[in-house]
Amino acid sequence: MRTSHICIAILCTTIGLCLGWVLHGKYAQTQLHNTGTIPHPAVTGAPGSATPLPQKQNTDTPDEAAAAQKRPQNPQVIALKQVLTLYEKQEYEKLIALVTSRDFSPFGDYVRRIHKNAVLEYAGDLVYLENTGRAREIVEDFLSGSPEDPDLLEMLALICEQTGDILRAYELYTAASRRVSDEDRAALLREKADNAINRHINNLRAAENWNALIGFYRKLIDADLPRSSYYKLALARLYIALQQDREETKALLEEAAYEHDLEAEALALLREIEAPTDDDETGILEIPLHKKNRSYYVKAVMGNRVDTVLLLDTGAASVVLSSAVAEALDLEPLEERRIVTAGGEIMAPVAVLDSLELNGLVVKNIEINIIDIFPEDVRVDGLLGMSFLKHFNFSIDQENDVLLLEPKAP
Repeated sequence: MRTSHICIAILCTTIGLCLGWVLHGKYAQTQLHNTGTIPHPAVTGAPGSATPLPQKQNTDTPDEAAAAQKRPQNPQVIALKQVLTLYEKQEYEKLIALVTSRDFSPFGDYVRRIHKNAVLEYAGDLVYLENTGRAREIVEDFLSGSPEDPDLLEMLALICEQTGDILRAYELYTAASRRVSDEDRAALLREKADNAINRHINNLRAAENWNALIGFYRKLIDADLPRSSYYKLALARLYIALQQDREETKALLEEAAYEHDLEAEALALLREIEAPTDDDETGILEIPLHKKNRSYYVKAVMGNRVDTVLLLDTGAASVVLSSAVAEALDLEPLEERRIVTAGGEIMAPVAVLDSLELNGLVVKNIEINIIDIFPEDVRVDGLLGMSFLKHFNFSIDQENDVLLLEPKAP
């Protein structure tokens, strides 16, 4: 009797276990169909441990398959499919409108790349169709969320160049060049920035639109671009050609002369416009001076080939030049002479300079002393003393910062 009870218990247990496995299998099949995953046995209460996800097999009946077709899909997945379809059809405007009106956070980076490409393609088409206003609008809208994107910065620069906003185009090309890692591309973008300015200048020149060109040069100078000194020289040349604004021309040339590569040309033009005229009724020549810390400085040309800056010193008995200038002029000392300086008496070489020119006024065969008075880092090459000034009746107009020279009668 006892044995029969044990057998019945074992049989019931076996039937229960089998029924449990059958029920778990049916539930797992339903979950796989609905979610594509099999629930962990620990979740369902069935015995056993976790197993790898098996390949999904189509075990649905025709009715179940039909029901699956009717089951609603994820709205974001549907929208993503729409985005891809619009991109393939090149319907960029609709794509941009869809992307900017929906949340694609699960696919954010992917959708953003598609959005960027669509903006670039669509903006390029709009520029070709001369609808630059709409092109600028969609590019600036994208850049509001990605202000560092070099591709969009370059596209916006192109649009600005097309609309005549040249300075903005220059800034955008330059900004894009700083945000790319490829040095070749960075160099190309910097070249595009310079070319945008040069093309506009050439277009204004070809149209002989001189007022617009003057205005553009002034904008470039005010923007303090790296090539500002070149634009100052170019504007000065234009003023000379048009015979306009002599005072501003002089100021521009004086500023341009501080650029080493432009110094010679700027000073030559300055001498040209400041040369004394034959119809000067008074016979008094005005030499511009530069005042600094109560001292006056003047630009002079030595030997018709070396440009210098001299301190005007009416107390100096002679013109004084630095040894560097003397060497550039190939001056050979004739003798040494005792000279009285602010620091005391010294022995200094004496030489004869074949010519000294101030604004076209030339004095020849001037005795000079060779002394290094100023430190090398100071841009002063010597003193303008009495060995030059003795040929003139002279005075200083301190109100206008000019040296007045009246040649003495022979």
